[in-house]
Amino acid sequence: MPVATATVVTVVAEVRVLMVGSRQITRSVFRQLDVIPINEVQPMGRVNERCWPDQYHEFWVVGRHQTTGELVRGELVRSLQVELAKINGTPYRPPSEHDAMQSVKYREWKVEYDELPLIVLAGLK
Repeated sequence: MPVATATVVTVVAEVRVLMVGSRQITRSVFRQLDVIPINEVQPMGRVNERCWPDQYHEFWVVGRHQTTGELVRGELVRSLQVELAKINGTPYRPPSEHDAMQSVKYREWKVEYDELPLIVLAGLK
C-alpha cells in the first residue's frame, strides 16, 4: 500500500470588530444602539445578532446615521416591513415578516447588504 503524505495548511481569515476609541463594541452595547430604517444607515458592516427570541431571522447593518453621524443599527426585515407598508399605502399595517421576506425588494436588499463585511461583536451574552 502506498503511504499518503499529510500536510498542514494554514488558512487566514479576516475578523472585523467594531471599535469606539480603543474599546471594542460588545453585544450588550450593540443592543442599546438606536434602531433606524436600514436605508438611513451609512453602513460599516453587517452583524448577525438575535436580539429578540421570537424573531427567527435578524440581519443587522451597523454604521452611521446619514444625517446625524451617530452610531446606529438597522434591521433588514423590520425596515423592509416599513418600506413595503409605505409602498402599499398602509403605513399603520405593515406586512408580516414572512411576506416581507418573500418580496423582491427583500432579495435586492439582502444581496446588497450581504456584500458588507461581517463584524464580530465582543461578549458572551
